Amino acid sequence: MHSTARHAATALFLLCLAASTWPGTPAPRQALEAGAQWIGVERDGVLTLQHGVDSALLRDVQDCPPDDPIRPGDRIVLTDDCATTIAPLSARQRLALGVRLDINTASLTELQAVSGIGPALARRIVARRPYATLADLERVRGIGPVRRGRLTSSLTPAPLPPLWPSSTPLDASTLQKP
Repeated sequence: MHSTARHAATALFLLCLAASTWPGTPAPRQALEAGAQWIGVERDGVLTLQHGVDSALLRDVQDCPPDDPIRPGDRIVLTDDCATTIAPLSARQRLALGVRLDINTASLTELQAVSGIGPALARRIVARRPYATLADLERVRGIGPVRRGRLTSSLTPAPLPPLWPSSTPLDASTLQKP
């Protein structure tokens, strides 16, 4: 199966899953266009995707705060023993949900998940880091204005802002694991 077909199949699967698991939320296409703040929440071994941090998850992370902030495309694992962990969803999952990859921290494998980036180009991208803007990608051999334009929907030159804690972090003394 070609790379593009795999991306399309993955995106379709995740969007169908999204539509079937969130009653009362915006349609996946509308939510993707609204900011791609998708995260995965795993409870009791079951992973569900949701758009942003809802009130139920907010209560859980305030009761058992993770050590790291929650960013779009993260997987939050909640356990009964209050061990909340954060790890990113796979690059393919993040891209299928419309969550862009940080060009300055993405691994070679993650970069290759982006349509139009193969192993050689991924190595050249990593070798020319850091990038202040996506226009800086044009320093890489094989990336001109047209290719850079195609990559802008999948890449960002900075970490995505956290969904939790907010931009004004809560006082550390209020967030302690039991």
